[in-house]
Amino acid sequence: MPFIKYAVQGLLDGLREQVAEIRKYQLEIMWSNHVHEVFGNTKSPALIRRRNLVLDISKCSGPVRISQLREVSARTVEAYRNKTMMTVKRDVWAIQEAGLIVRSRQGILPNKSIIEAFLPDRLDFAKIKASVG
Repeated sequence: MPFIKYAVQGLLDGLREQVAEIRKYQLEIMWSNHVHEVFGNTKSPALIRRRNLVLDISKCSGPVRISQLREVSARTVEAYRNKTMMTVKRDVWAIQEAGLIVRSRQGILPNKSIIEAFLPDRLDFAKIKASVG
């Protein structure tokens, strides 16, 4: 019996990791789709630049300071090469008004919370574990 409990615990741990990875990928795909939907099928250079800025901020591991936005990716470096800091601030304001980013003291973060509600509920592994043993 102890071996079976050990094996089931290992299975649950593996499932927990897999579900977390799948949830992460679902969130990334849904977020990217949402951003593209908000900006639509635009040809405007400003809107394309803003859309790409949101997507590039989303790939960062933490908050991004406004002074660092130009270096978030090679794409943003190119997009803001001949732009002033005022353009960067205007773009940040516009995407914040669209609800795609949130600003804090630490910097700018993607507002992924607006789509997290659409993800399936998390599996309650504690209930599964309790029912097993």
